[in-house]
Amino acid sequence: SQPWVYFVWCVVQDFVFFALLLRSLEDLTLPPVAIVITSLMFGFSHYPYTTLVGVTVLAGAVWSYAFLKTRSLFLITASHWLMGVVLLGQ
Repeated sequence: SQPWVYFVWCVVQDFVFFALLLRSLEDLTLPPVAIVITSLMFGFSHYPYTTLVGVTVLAGAVWSYAFLKTRSLFLITASHWLMGVVLLGQ
């Protein structure tokens, strides 16, 4: 796979999970609950790659917190892409 294709996929994932899901959950519940739900859903979206599920649950929690503080996807997507390139050799 080409790194730029993976970058586009990261943009899509991050928009769906953080800009849409997390923001919607934030309106319905407390921020820590929204972070937990979002990070679990983000992590399990990487199933059946079980090793990635654990890593991406943790990364999803960090990125969720960062999004709630900054309202920016730029650094989240950049770090998501970099993590994927390093871990998956994209």
